[in-house]
Amino acid sequence: MSRDITALRSIVNHLPTNIREALEAYAADTGMPVEFIIEMAIASFLDVDSTTFADCRTDSPGRLRERIEMLEIQLAAAKGQLP
Repeated sequence: MSRDITALRSIVNHLPTNIREALEAYAADTGMPVEFIIEMAIASFLDVDSTTFADCRTDSPGRLRERIEMLEIQLAAAKGQLP
């Protein structure tokens, strides 16, 4: 596994600067390692049914809890159960 990560890091280091920076920005935005981003890109190129970047876009647990709280408040309001 460590050898795979080293190989993927080598790929990243050999990319043009603008592509490397875009991958690193995407990795930071999604919270995933850049090596995983490279692996997903290759997998989606080889297999159109593989995991895609859109599949990995999720909110943080805190953001999901906020959404649940808002939905619960909206549901209670719709049922007339708010004070």
